[in-house]
Amino acid sequence: YEATNLTKITISTTIDKIGYETFYGCSKLKNITVDPENKNFIVDGNGFLRNRIEKDVDDGTGNMVRTGVAGSDLYCVPAGKTSSTVVLTIPADVKTIKNYACSPINSKEVVFASDIANENYGVEKIGSYGFYNSKNLEKITYSPYTNDVGDLAFNYCDKLKTVIATDNNTIYASDEDDAVYLLNGKGEKVTLVMRLPGSTKTSYVLPETVKNIRGGAFRKNVNLVEIDLTQGKGTNGGGALTTLSGSYTFSGCSKLKELYLPENITSMSTGELCSGCTNLEKVIFKTTGFTSFGWGTFINCKSL
Repeated sequence: YEATNLTKITISTTIDKIGYETFYGCSKLKNITVDPENKNFIVDGNGFLRNRIEKDVDDGTGNMVRTGVAGSDLYCVPAGKTSSTVVLTIPADVKTIKNYACSPINSKEVVFASDIANENYGVEKIGSYGFYNSKNLEKITYSPYTNDVGDLAFNYCDKLKTVIATDNNTIYASDEDDAVYLLNGKGEKVTLVMRLPGSTKTSYVLPETVKNIRGGAFRKNVNLVEIDLTQGKGTNGGGALTTLSGSYTFSGCSKLKELYLPENITSMSTGELCSGCTNLEKVIFKTTGFTSFGWGTFINCKSL
């Protein structure tokens, strides 16, 4: 953790677990070596740390030999192997990017590869804080099967302005408002996953089909001046936004002046929802049933 001068690490035979945040902040790490006798982890051809699985492989003479190969879990992309001038491609046989596995990286662009012909569908899940604090990251392209993005996966990726969910992806969508949404079976936007922090647009209006907003969804959207959530009413009895329950939802929106809440909002129930919104002057409630604020909701909102 934050071993900023570490360039190389060797994982011994006995290591069977990789803990939370193990490689976070190891900005110069280039080489990971795993003892060949370790049955749990392996380094793939890209130098990425993966889980190990046993598989029958042709030894080149027609004989099948049981050997260890890279599994579908990605534990670490060494930051020292990434560069702002080179696109980082996550291999098609990776299904899960573990928590903090790419935090931080130096790349400006990341692509989740897929190889459907060989039944390698690409990344399906990004763990919490997966790309945390990757200050150079501007663009990421999901695979057709990316369906689970953990909370704060792109937190403090301050330049991120483009997320492409391919046409075949029926789970996520991005739009002209520089936001990423989770879709329902009808293709409707139902959850706001994040408003891209690298966006230069100064206002945002929530689509009327959205029922939920993820924690940290607007975090450090430093160009936003106005956020209007009053459109989150649903259609044809589809429900509406009634609570803001994720931490740090608007935290660090330093230019935000006005926040409009929908008429049926009842609570802002978790921590530091608007912390650090130093220019926030108005929070406008169009509601009669509001019951509670969470702790630290408006901490450091000096203009409110």
